[in-house]
Amino acid sequence: MKRLQPFDFKSSQYERPNQDWVCGRKDCGDSCALGPDARGSCRATAECRPRKDRDRWLCTRADSRGGKCPDGPRPDGSCCKPVSPCTPHRSVRARRHIAVLLVSALTLGGIFVAFGLDHSGRDFFNPGPLTAPHASGAANCALCHTAAETGDSNWSKDALAQNSAHSDSQLCLNCHNFGSNPAEPHSLPRATLVALTQKTATGKPAPDGHAPTGDLACATCHQEHHGRDADLKKIADASCQTCHTREFASFADGHPGFGSYPYVRRTRIEFDHAAHITTYFPDATKKGQVPPTQCNDCHTTGSDNRLMLTKAFAANCAACHLDTITKPGTKGIAVLGIPGLDKKSLDAKTPGIGQWPADADGELTPFLRHLLAQDPKTAAALTTLKDADLTNLTTASPETAAAASQLAWSVKELIADVLTGGHIALQKRLGTTVPPAALGQLPSDSVQAFVQPGWWPDLLAEVAAHRAGQPLPTAAKPAAAPAPAAPAPAAKPAASGDLLGDDLLGDAPKPAVPKPAADDDLLGGDLLGGPATPAKPATSPAPKAPAPVAPEKWVAAGGWHVSAADFTLRYKPAGHGDAFLRAWLDLTAQPAASATTTSAIFTQIATASSCIKCHSVDAAPAPSAGLLVQWHADAPKPQLHTFTKFSHGTHFSLLDAKGCQTCHQLAPASPAYTAAFKENHDPAKFVSSFQPLNQATCAQCHQERGAGTSCLLCHNYHVGEFASAKVKSLLNAAPAPTKGK
Repeated sequence: MKRLQPFDFKSSQYERPNQDWVCGRKDCGDSCALGPDARGSCRATAECRPRKDRDRWLCTRADSRGGKCPDGPRPDGSCCKPVSPCTPHRSVRARRHIAVLLVSALTLGGIFVAFGLDHSGRDFFNPGPLTAPHASGAANCALCHTAAETGDSNWSKDALAQNSAHSDSQLCLNCHNFGSNPAEPHSLPRATLVALTQKTATGKPAPDGHAPTGDLACATCHQEHHGRDADLKKIADASCQTCHTREFASFADGHPGFGSYPYVRRTRIEFDHAAHITTYFPDATKKGQVPPTQCNDCHTTGSDNRLMLTKAFAANCAACHLDTITKPGTKGIAVLGIPGLDKKSLDAKTPGIGQWPADADGELTPFLRHLLAQDPKTAAALTTLKDADLTNLTTASPETAAAASQLAWSVKELIADVLTGGHIALQKRLGTTVPPAALGQLPSDSVQAFVQPGWWPDLLAEVAAHRAGQPLPTAAKPAAAPAPAAPAPAAKPAASGDLLGDDLLGDAPKPAVPKPAADDDLLGGDLLGGPATPAKPATSPAPKAPAPVAPEKWVAAGGWHVSAADFTLRYKPAGHGDAFLRAWLDLTAQPAASATTTSAIFTQIATASSCIKCHSVDAAPAPSAGLLVQWHADAPKPQLHTFTKFSHGTHFSLLDAKGCQTCHQLAPASPAYTAAFKENHDPAKFVSSFQPLNQATCAQCHQERGAGTSCLLCHNYHVGEFASAKVKSLLNAAPAPTKGK
């Protein structure tokens, strides 16, 4: 058998396996003979310890280390070959001993801990307390970790390896909402993110795939189990720089410019600040009105102190603009009307249209044309009569005459249906999707006025006969005035009358004349013996009767009235925010099959009213191809999250003597501001009343040792329109289950 170690002292050193420490030079094959002490300290100072023999010092170096050195010890008895100290290390036996002790301790400790936990033993893997919003679910790990459903055998591996972060993110979305693309960068679809990247970079098309792709787990930025007061929304700037690699020194040095922010679109209410402040407000002061003197006379902060809101019309604008809306001298908007027709020619070419006002000479109102166009036959007739002169049908073709007859009967049938059916008939003609405000609370007596003045006295009878295919009824003649009654014969006078009981010619007896009193004249009357003629009392001229108020003045506060001058039923706006005008502007702004008639109504209201003078008209968002009237100024939208956020309330204390103009500096007044509203419906194409914000103004405070320069101080990561939290509210008529049943 070949021995692993020679044991003769000249061939090798004696190994000491029971020692805990080994010389640090053993791995190099040059370990010292003495070796380290029990505490692991090196004891070697030289290769040998010389031995004194009488008066001589002798070298004691072992033969295994080269034997006696030729130089021998020094005169003082020290070895001539000193050795530098080494760093001893534990022997294999000592390390094994320690490993066994540690494994044994961990095993016993794990057993004691496992027996001290619940049946699942998962508390052992809890890395720390949850934040306050999540603390209520600390007892149920499965609320946030999909690994908790894999069983106890895989829980430890999945919990420590963090290989289920993406699946855990789906559990986060059970309570949190970030739109339809929550896992995408910034919660935006990839196509949108690519477009934004191109816009904010060089403006050139980016190569295919040049955009962050793939899902991001919530735990990438939001780390839990860091204590109750930890801020899960706080993200280091380094996390943003993972994708945003454009570097700059600080916010004040190198940060991208603001561009047009916050004036990224035109104002929803057309209000030229420069023109009002420099011209209109001084003029109002000269007229005795009280215009605003500071910004907060018209603006106030929202409930969250972020946006500056515009106060209501009554507080801001009514003093100067209310009269221009009601316009007391105007007649109102023509809604229904009797158009002019050449009845004589039409009766000669067609079976006849019955009664028709001879003095009517107006055109079809846009409202009436829209109502008639809902009937296919009438719509075809309107197309035929597109270029025809309805007041002169002498040379009209049979097709034109037939179309004119169809139009006339459609007008009469519409009025008859509204007379007999009221709002329900009008709603049926317009469609069930039309809001009730579009009817304008039309009163019945206003529609009946088309019949009562004698325009169509037999309207209902004629429409009934026409629909039944019967001859039209003969117009009723007015009843003759009764002859005046003969005067009744006078009664005969009493015995005290004249001597003959009659006058000299035998005519009717005269009435008895009362005898004069004793104090009358000598003859008891005038010289001829007749009675004295009584004197007529003095009378004042009769007062002039007041004339009734004109219909258009009767509805000075808004409402319906009939104008007999042009055979129309008109509506006058009832002040600011009139529901009837607003409903029709909203209806006719949307694309429809009858776009021609609806656009005419939109134009009529926009021209006759003051609505579009202040309320801007924008192109509706895709996929709609219509228009959108902006009835309100910008208002807080809690569900809208943009890339940039700003709070006005926290900056009020920083304003200088210029107030809001510290940041919002007025641009010079220019006609281009108003012209931009009229030229297009694109809200992104406009001329602002204010100059761009100066970034240096913000940089005065936003420094590292000042207000801070963190990315999330001014920017949101999750953008889009969504409610951040999902509210679970189920409608369940069944009673909640009782505990234990």
